[in-house]
Amino acid sequence: MDYDALPYEVVLTKRIVKIPGFDWRTAATVVYRSQYRELLEILDRERLWLHASAGRVESLAGTYHGQYVLDRASIRLEYEKAMRLATFISINCSPINRAPGAKKSSREPTLLAFATLLLFVSGWDLGSAIDRLAVVMSDRSKRSEADALINLTCVNPFDDYEAWDELKRLQALPGFRRDKLNMRVELLEIERQLRAGFS
Repeated sequence: MDYDALPYEVVLTKRIVKIPGFDWRTAATVVYRSQYRELLEILDRERLWLHASAGRVESLAGTYHGQYVLDRASIRLEYEKAMRLATFISINCSPINRAPGAKKSSREPTLLAFATLLLFVSGWDLGSAIDRLAVVMSDRSKRSEADALINLTCVNPFDDYEAWDELKRLQALPGFRRDKLNMRVELLEIERQLRAGFS
């Protein structure tokens, strides 16, 4: 959508809305954006609304609306260590990054869970965790397929960490709405009001 199709500064008049092909939907969007202009400018300036996590943030906000949840800010240092270790593993550990179906990404939930487990049993010391990884990876004892590393399952305390962090930062903004937002419904209502006001 081209937001310059109707600049903020332009006040709608009957003459303007009678232009053949006048786009009511764009006009409604501009009105909507002007209602949240300060908030949208903060989001843009602070780079808070990252498109990659927007859907997940929206899902978490809807699912956990009105519920108490763990403030993941309290485990940020541990998260950063787990990400560093997961990155190390994804780059340097071929039995893991070459496993069938493995994604070579430190953000892969099972890899992050494995890194977190290694750090936890190593007292959150990165060097000790890498040393433990070396011991585990060099273990030549006979394992069944069920015991293979690729089948590691555990609870990941950092599941959706980035989306939760983004949601918390959004909630701290002035003008953040705590009620459920349905942009489509609001846009349709604004468009209806605009059309009614100029008919």
